[in-house]
Formats: sequence, structure tokens, C-alpha cells
Amino acid sequence: METLNSNLSDEARSTINSLMGLRRLTDGEMARRIGISRTMFNQRRNGRTDFRLAEVEAIAVALGVEPYVLLMPFEVALRWVLDNPAPAAKKRSASRKPAWDTGADTLPDLSLITA
Repeated sequence: METLNSNLSDEARSTINSLMGLRRLTDGEMARRIGISRTMFNQRRNGRTDFRLAEVEAIAVALGVEPYVLLMPFEVALRWVLDNPAPAAKKRSASRKPAWDTGADTLPDLSLITA
């Protein structure tokens, strides 16, 4: 199985972590979506082992981005995400909706932020 070399993995890990935060995905949920254990996902996310290429593709699907976006610096990936919004996520049932969830399926407008 092919893995990303450590330089690419560092960039991918940083972008994956940030996009997961924007999408409000936990490690457990991401692991479930890509078909690996939470422990294995944590090892990859924290740099103890490298991501496999197939996992990067599955993570991209889970985050609603193209795989190459995960290899970009986060600031560039964020611009891509804002310019190419993901399809609306499935609505949670009312009984499982957390109190902090406003129901918004879009990212906040960050166009006022300058580098």
C-alpha cells in the first residue's frame, strides 16, 4: 500500500485537522466514515503513522473536497472550500440535535480575514 511521505503527510494532517474542525467531525466519526478504527485514525492524524493514499481519498469524500485540497496549506484549502461549498449534510433528527447546533450547513463567511 502506498503512503504519503512524511513531508506531504505533515501538510495533509494539518489541513485535515483544520477542515475536520470546520465540518465539526470528531475522530471517531471520521474513522467510521473512512472505514478504519478510531485508534488507527488517531495514529495517522497525530503523525505516528502515515496516511495511505486510499485513506486520503476517503477523507476527502468525507470532508466534501477533492483529494488534492488536503495536500494544500490550510489557508489555500480554506479558500477552495469557501469557493466550492460541499453539498448540504444530512439533517440530524431533532432528538439528536446538540444544543449548540444552529442548523446551518454552511461555513461562516471568512472573506474578511486577511493573511
